Amino acid sequence: MDTIIKKILPRSLLGRSLMILVVPLVLLQVISAFIFYEAHWDKVSKYLARGLAGDVGALVDMIRNDPGEDGLARTFLISRQRFNMAASLRKGEILANNQNIVEGSIPDPFLLSALDERVGLPYHILAPADKKTLTIEVQLSDGVLSVTALRKRLFSSTTYVFVLWMVGSSMLLFGVAIIFMRNQVRPIRRLAQAADAFGKRQN
Repeated sequence: MDTIIKKILPRSLLGRSLMILVVPLVLLQVISAFIFYEAHWDKVSKYLARGLAGDVGALVDMIRNDPGEDGLARTFLISRQRFNMAASLRKGEILANNQNIVEGSIPDPFLLSALDERVGLPYHILAPADKKTLTIEVQLSDGVLSVTALRKRLFSSTTYVFVLWMVGSSMLLFGVAIIFMRNQVRPIRRLAQAADAFGKRQN
């Protein structure tokens, strides 16, 4: 075991010095990423999913309270202007009884639990990978409500910002560390070479 570790570890003074700097830096990045994804990212994803599901639930309540043609027109207008979602009602239709309620891939798995919580009705999600939108179909008593929303409502750009900041700052600090360590190691090497040459002359 000791032999394997010795083979893996760098033998030069510069390599060992850099390892002393790199190991804590890598551990810091791993811990930061873990804390971010486990705490911040999960919370943001849940809030985004609940926001979208809440808007769909609000449309369902508005249609229930005012199911007439004028009421539907007002509901769909509010959906476009306030919620930035296109909505329509296909009267008389019934959702297919499929076990797979998601067609495609949704950007956030929290959306399913959020729809169960905020809507509480049978639904299907149509999320083709080649489109920037997803469609949520909800079964109502008189038909199927179809709501189309942008995928970016379930996506936070802070993930990429965090990763770029983390990787970029690490590379910058690592480059600066290499420059400083080379300057520090060079005199030590010269001293070691001089001592070795002096010892050989003495012998």
